[in-house]
Amino acid sequence: MQWVRTFLNDPAYSNTNVSVVEAGEGNYASETWDVVAMKSVTSGAGSSLYQSFLTNVNSPEQPSGEQWIDIGTSSTPVWGSVTWTGTRLTDGQQAQKIAFACLGWQG
Repeated sequence: MQWVRTFLNDPAYSNTNVSVVEAGEGNYASETWDVVAMKSVTSGAGSSLYQSFLTNVNSPEQPSGEQWIDIGTSSTPVWGSVTWTGTRLTDGQQAQKIAFACLGWQG
């Protein structure tokens, strides 16, 4: 996951932690998706912002092209841009909760 190391080496993200949790297979059997959650500590009061994306960047095959889909924050998950339903959607939402929990979020 070279992209994670590159991202974290950027000084703009020096106060950011990242967790990656596999969400599972997407709409194509050959494509694997991950939830990437980020925790950024803001200056001043030291509050934290949690943000997440659904991506296929780690998938060996990307029939739908490389994608990063904003799936919201820890307090406001947003899955409207994702075409998953049923178990696939439930698995993705669970992966998002786990990714946030890995960063210390307690919701």
